[in-house]
Amino acid sequence: LAIPIGMATTGDGARLFVTAFGSAKLGVFDTTDLEAGVVTQLQVPVGEGPSGVVHDAMRDRLYVVNSLSHSISIVAGASTPSPG
Repeated sequence: LAIPIGMATTGDGARLFVTAFGSAKLGVFDTTDLEAGVVTQLQVPVGEGPSGVVHDAMRDRLYVVNSLSHSISIVAGASTPSPG
């Protein structure tokens, strides 16, 4: 993930979401694995220049602001996202 900028977590802290401005992807990390020193990630394609992310727990969605493509990506199923 090139140039990580924005981060958000699920309400329970189980997942960490990181925008990668230079990769046009959203990284999804298991925080339990991170605490154990293991990096397991899923990369979800989003628009160009993702710079911010918000987790909407009520709708189980992520909203990603894409600065270069002037758009917002909506990632459904935030609790169990899948690669594009």
